[in-house]
Amino acid sequence: MLMSEELRIWEQRIGAWVAQCQGCRREAWQLTFRVWRTKGTGMSPPTPYGVVYGECHQVRCSGCGAGTNVGHPAQWAPAIGPAYTNESYPPVYGTPQYVTIAFPAMR
Repeated sequence: MLMSEELRIWEQRIGAWVAQCQGCRREAWQLTFRVWRTKGTGMSPPTPYGVVYGECHQVRCSGCGAGTNVGHPAQWAPAIGPAYTNESYPPVYGTPQYVTIAFPAMR
């Protein structure tokens, strides 16, 4: 049990901007998250700073909670311009409802 491998999923809010949500059609904060997983064991649990075994990015609406996988923000955030704000929140455990969205992108 102490040597069995365990994957853990992490997320970190990395940016935001105000725009109309494609789901609820309201003006709301669109929050950008990095979602990734790391591996560990019972003796050496996974941490957010371990080797990454799959990664994706998501945008989530602060109004309705809808989330969708997107490409790396470096690909599309410049088109938003100065309205996009880079952020650096601490990593936390992945939120279950968004982890299920992230899995297909991490395979």
